[in-house]
Amino acid sequence: MRVVCVGGGPAGLYSALLMKLREPGHDITIFERSTADSAYGWGVVFGDDLLEKLYGSDPGSARAIEQAAFRWVNQVVDVEGKQVLHAGADGYSINRQRLLDILADRARGLGVHIEFDQEVLAPSQLPEADLIVACDGVNSRTRREAGRFATDVRLGSFAGAGYRPGSSTI
Repeated sequence: MRVVCVGGGPAGLYSALLMKLREPGHDITIFERSTADSAYGWGVVFGDDLLEKLYGSDPGSARAIEQAAFRWVNQVVDVEGKQVLHAGADGYSINRQRLLDILADRARGLGVHIEFDQEVLAPSQLPEADLIVACDGVNSRTRREAGRFATDVRLGSFAGAGYRPGSSTI
């Protein structure tokens, strides 16, 4: 199967490497508009639950991510001089560029082709494919052009953590 993925962020890279792991015969190409050494955003924060799922899906990339991440324990949040300890809210932080490098290296090692600095403005620019995976963000041109897919945004709350939407304190 020929698969084309638009977007080389964490979602695009991880979905491509998982597809390649499950079916090594797939011909998978990712088109990413940025260069290999540029990443938007500072970092990614995740918890033990996600890391456990990563290990269940691909121990190789999970191990590299865990080793590169900073583990924090007993986070203290300081809001307007008041400190609140979030017991049990341990987690990890990783530089976004480092995460992208780990995922890209793993994907390439499995045989995924990554075309950096290749912005896709319309699906008509893409090569023939059996499957197109749109991982080009919340304002996806690919989904908008297809006309059948839309973004579903819902306001959630962090009520369990003491957060109230519109408030500035915990």
